[in-house]
Amino acid sequence: MTGADALVQRLLDGYAAQQALYDRAVAIWRQAEENAASARLWPQDLHAVLMTLTALDAAMAPDKAAWQRSARAPGEELLGLWACIAARIDTLADGVRRCLADVETRQKHLLPALDALVQERRMHQAYIKRL
Repeated sequence: MTGADALVQRLLDGYAAQQALYDRAVAIWRQAEENAASARLWPQDLHAVLMTLTALDAAMAPDKAAWQRSARAPGEELLGLWACIAARIDTLADGVRRCLADVETRQKHLLPALDALVQERRMHQAYIKRL
């Protein structure tokens, strides 16, 4: 095996590992969306997977740089892995966007509810003072 072939194999192995981790991250996200009971644990689980991905990506950095310097065209297997990883990232990004929209909606409804609660408490205190 030549050095170039070894580089490609290391990249294939690294991207395959990343794909598996992204699959896990998507599964965690989907489970959290479907099952409110898991809401307490999924952020920690997702964070752990993303930190592992970050470490793997950092470990792959020298091989990625060597690949860029080589100016080689990627083969079908590498292109396929990249496409799968991109799809997983898009899935996670869509989930994050939905979550942010939900939080913003709840925030908009929370402020009037808090105002109403404060007003109710003031009225209750005023009533008690009159007694």
